[in-house]
Amino acid sequence: PAAHAMVAQQSSRLALGLTTAVGMAALALRWRRHRRLVAEAEAAEAERVLAFWFGGPAAEAQRGLWFAPAGSAAQAAVDAAVLAGFDALVACAAVGGLDGW
Repeated sequence: PAAHAMVAQQSSRLALGLTTAVGMAALALRWRRHRRLVAEAEAAEAERVLAFWFGGPAAEAQRGLWFAPAGSAAQAAVDAAVLAGFDALVACAAVGGLDGW
């Protein structure tokens, strides 16, 4: 009886250890997948920002965004466009969420 209890206890510990190891491995895989998805999303957002400011190779109109006179209607339009398109990114950046960029 005592030997059976000891074997049962060791089996239970072994099963718990295997379960824990499998669980940790699964958690590690999920974490890696999460980080990959986050990195892909961040890259897509960075591309969106670059496209806004620089456009494609023939995007002369984008240059007007760079040199809008301060206080002008053009500057107000640029500010409104940035807020409309990137308000969540601006908020994220304000709290350090884009420090990796």
